[in-house]
Amino acid sequence: MEQPTLNSITIFALKDFNCKSEIELFQFDEISFIKGWGELDSEYFTDDSIKLIGQLNLMSFANRFFAAVKKDLATLDELSNEHIRLKSKTNHFINCLWFAKDNSASIINLYTYTLNTNYSLQSVIGPGNSSATGENSPVEFDKEDFDKALNIYKAILSVQTKIESDPPKIDFGGRPIITDSKYHKTNQNKTNRIDRALSFLFIARNNSFLPLKISLYISVLECLFTKDAGDIVHKISERTAFYVGETPDERVDLYRSVKKAYGVRSKFFHGQPLEKNSSEHEVLQNVSLKIDHILRIVLSKVLLTDYAQFLSNNEQIEEFYTNLIFKKA
Repeated sequence: MEQPTLNSITIFALKDFNCKSEIELFQFDEISFIKGWGELDSEYFTDDSIKLIGQLNLMSFANRFFAAVKKDLATLDELSNEHIRLKSKTNHFINCLWFAKDNSASIINLYTYTLNTNYSLQSVIGPGNSSATGENSPVEFDKEDFDKALNIYKAILSVQTKIESDPPKIDFGGRPIITDSKYHKTNQNKTNRIDRALSFLFIARNNSFLPLKISLYISVLECLFTKDAGDIVHKISERTAFYVGETPDERVDLYRSVKKAYGVRSKFFHGQPLEKNSSEHEVLQNVSLKIDHILRIVLSKVLLTDYAQFLSNNEQIEEFYTNLIFKKA
């Protein structure tokens, strides 16, 4: 007997995701970002969904943008795979909006359910991203921001290491599982510098504790601008300064900013108290804002212009570092 088609709907509750007033719908591949109103959209929120997901959970979709996908599937395995795939893809795109501007936009929850069965899946994401200051910071995105994020999204796909693995299986009616990304199980020796830099960036954005956020930001620069452990503070600070600084004054400012952030990271990771002039919360926020801004410039240039150099072997990248300093100076 032929199995009935599963008419699936996946909906995403979003945090701190707003758009300019003229934008009511944004389409990213099969994913629709839709402006919510006081009454939930009946196309995606049915009586069945209210029963499966619950009235209180559904209220997180009202009066705010949400994301949604409708797709016909053949089996429950396809349903679980689709849930995990859409979670990863949508989260990746939202992370790419950081390249347009600092923000704390995140997926809070997502649900996949079917219109013709009683099956539903839920992923609870947790507190989500924080801004550079470690806060929830609602911002408005416009078409230019979305275009930048799309360009970055495509650039990342083109340079990231291809990871082959089977998606985790969801046991319907069984215990909840942790559905980590493929990257969690990856052999780190098979990843490239850009992979590792982006992983530190996204982990940093998911942490609001500023000493840890700043420390992880510095790890992004370490992935890109060093291949050994010798004289690392000076190397990272100098190479960052020469990579994006256009004038001597800009390069001095960049050098000092990275070195100051490195001081926070060194004390924190070694279990020492921070310097007195770096321990105040407002000071840490300023350090984090500065290094966050630097990373946005650096990573945009790496992904959109210089990816080939950063994917080269150790001998070639060392030559790139040398030319960066002496030919630009």
